[in-house]
Amino acid sequence: MPTKKIGVVARAVGKRLGIAAKVGGVKILAQFNSAESLIRGAGELTKVKAGLQGFVKGDGSAIFKSITNGGTLSLKGYYIMPNGTIISKYFSSTSGEFTIFINQGSDVYKIRINP
Repeated sequence: MPTKKIGVVARAVGKRLGIAAKVGGVKILAQFNSAESLIRGAGELTKVKAGLQGFVKGDGSAIFKSITNGGTLSLKGYYIMPNGTIISKYFSSTSGEFTIFINQGSDVYKIRINP
């Protein structure tokens, strides 16, 4: 099956599942629609001081807007989702990468977004 056709199929499957698909070793962004789909799309997570960290490629602002849809913006600038998940965004002070911070109670995630 040619790579182009595989890419089309992978994108369709990824979009349906709300995750990123890999084609030829490159992760292709599918539209993330929740914190859970973003965490799944980040693939293998590594332990860092504040929880678990993963990476995805894409437009950080668009991803943030999509996963916070339906949440309530707090006075401090983070979103509180209906299920209690807290989501915020910032630029990493060490790497400069756009980062989405997800707090699900006892589970904390930092998802770095590479353009």
